[in-house]
Amino acid sequence: MRLLHSLIILLFVLLLLIQFDSNPIVDATDESSKSISKATKGIQKVKCKEKVDEALRQYFKGDDNDDDDDDNDDDDENNVKRVYESTVKPLETIYKYRQITTRLITDSEIFSKPMILFLGGKSTGKSSIVNYLLGIDGTPWQIPTGAASQTKFSILTYGDNYTHLSPIELAADFTFSSLQRFGEQFIADYIDARRLPINILQKMVIVDSPGLIDMIPTAMAKQTIDNDVYQWFIDRSDVIYIVIDVSQLHLSTSLRALLDQLKGREVRFIIAKADMASHSQIISMFGQLLWVLSPIMSHERPPMVYALSTLPQDNFDEFIDSQETGWLKDLSQQLSGISRIESHIAEVRRHAVRVRNHAKLIDCYLSTFYKNKGLFTFGSSSRQLAADIAENPHQYRIYSGAFMGQLQNVSRYDLPDPGVYREFFRSNPLIDFKPLTSTCSYFRGCPIDRLDVAIAYDLPELVGKYKKLTKTKLEQN
Repeated sequence: MRLLHSLIILLFVLLLLIQFDSNPIVDATDESSKSISKATKGIQKVKCKEKVDEALRQYFKGDDNDDDDDDNDDDDENNVKRVYESTVKPLETIYKYRQITTRLITDSEIFSKPMILFLGGKSTGKSSIVNYLLGIDGTPWQIPTGAASQTKFSILTYGDNYTHLSPIELAADFTFSSLQRFGEQFIADYIDARRLPINILQKMVIVDSPGLIDMIPTAMAKQTIDNDVYQWFIDRSDVIYIVIDVSQLHLSTSLRALLDQLKGREVRFIIAKADMASHSQIISMFGQLLWVLSPIMSHERPPMVYALSTLPQDNFDEFIDSQETGWLKDLSQQLSGISRIESHIAEVRRHAVRVRNHAKLIDCYLSTFYKNKGLFTFGSSSRQLAADIAENPHQYRIYSGAFMGQLQNVSRYDLPDPGVYREFFRSNPLIDFKPLTSTCSYFRGCPIDRLDVAIAYDLPELVGKYKKLTKTKLEQN
């Protein structure tokens, strides 16, 4: 597998080099670039909000038929909700899944606007990219950058006027109402929510995360943000960018830990401040980054990587311009039509798999309980046995023994730590749950079977139906 990853990365870098050679661009340090700068003086390009808006308008699909597309999206999202409520929610309720995780599915996850999440280390250029994308750099509404950057999540949504949202106003927005589980004080201290009258925010929500720090000063130790908060935003994001400073290409400990949280998600990388390096250096950095990521990322395809600069271009730079155009095109396509619906369906399916794993694991605990329960084990002694199994699962070989054979289609690596279930069973006694077979009925069948069908067939078929409908409409137009 490592060899396959290496070959894919090598091929990717070779393609970049071929593209680079076929469109030779002279570095700024080269003397000949001076004459090229003079020759292209008549076609100088200055980076501005209008350029970004135009690129996004050009690549967003379905703009000419927005009303029809919105109707199609609503129908598909209603179908997703129907599948979730009929197949996933029953087991979620029976086995109290909501009490063991913050990774939940609500209407806001199904019907909300696409969310774009920017992650990365401190001072890597995340906030500058967001400011540039929205055209608010140098305005009172820009996100603080550099030394002035905040240890807050900046949530940027559309509104008719420039306004800051209070914790109460944010909680009233169904997209972010579930943030209340982290407490009102957390929202007040670590969430900076704003509404901005910027057109592209009508199609998306942008979240800029606090910069990750490896060595946290003692004075800031109490200000660290729990991983569950990052996971909340990760689970609800349609597109995730990890921003890396062009001068700091190594992966920090905190970033590696974050990548572990992102397993199973498609992630894109941005090499920021690309104006500080030559084109050949950037090409080399692409290869280095992909090589470092190959043993960490689980996808067979290498992740998309873009080199961006947010500084004004006095002279036209074809390489940087093509990188930016590719980034905006990819962003638009990820937010348009099938990509967005597919992202929502994929998240519901991931959630369904987690609920199935949870239900089957509790059933495994119960099987162990009934196997060890004697003829005269009842009442307080029965509860004592159930509590002992919950507190000492390894003694009963719950996770490593023959009982793992009962967990069909479940990898033990996908299961939470036993300590999580130890805490769960302290407030929800094992003996109070029913085995999976007891949840079945003659007419309605078994909830676990319906959930398996939804994971294997129903949810993937929704993607296929939407693709077919989209193709038909395109042919008609």
